[in-house]
Amino acid sequence: MEEIREVALSYYHACSAETKQMILNFFRELDSDQNGYITINEFTDYLMRKGCSCLNPNFFLELDKDRNGLLDFEEVITFYYIVEFMRLVFCDGCGCFLKSSYFTCVDCYYSNEDNNTYDLCPRCYRTGNYARGHELFLDNHALLQLTGKLIHETNQNQQSASVYRTQKIEQRQLKNPRIKDARTESIKEGVKAFAHGVTIGNVVGTAVVAGCSIM
Repeated sequence: MEEIREVALSYYHACSAETKQMILNFFRELDSDQNGYITINEFTDYLMRKGCSCLNPNFFLELDKDRNGLLDFEEVITFYYIVEFMRLVFCDGCGCFLKSSYFTCVDCYYSNEDNNTYDLCPRCYRTGNYARGHELFLDNHALLQLTGKLIHETNQNQQSASVYRTQKIEQRQLKNPRIKDARTESIKEGVKAFAHGVTIGNVVGTAVVAGCSIM
């Protein structure tokens, strides 16, 4: 969390007066009794009003740098940065806040149009602490990079085959971004195939290790 805090404060000190006022308004909205500090009750009440009721209480403690049970303005800046520029992601296994690398179910990533993904911290993924039915996982960095690579390769292949057809598809997508064309399905299947290979590799690797013995 300390690294996120430093980034958030750096952005705040470099931002415009208008943005600083927006953050101050955000702080005041949290601070219902206007005493200059945010209690855990004010914090959870705010989240409930915004329709977010699944947050782990430990998230408040992580934001509370000085551990005094209250959030001051600088600590709320960190919260604002997380809400606006990151994504509030919590482990579906243990409920912890996912600050950096985590694992995402590939099927959920591509099948849910409301960004409701199924995510795990490295520990829960490693120990198998997750619901059945979620089998193919990639870490968030690998998923992003692989998707970008496949988009680039698929675009190049389609442009070589028919530049006109690709342009028409993109025009349709701009009008209706929910259209799932052959390009989207190709990217999806490519990511799933890669994730499946990683999973098989993990299973084989585990079996090999399990078969080893120290003489």
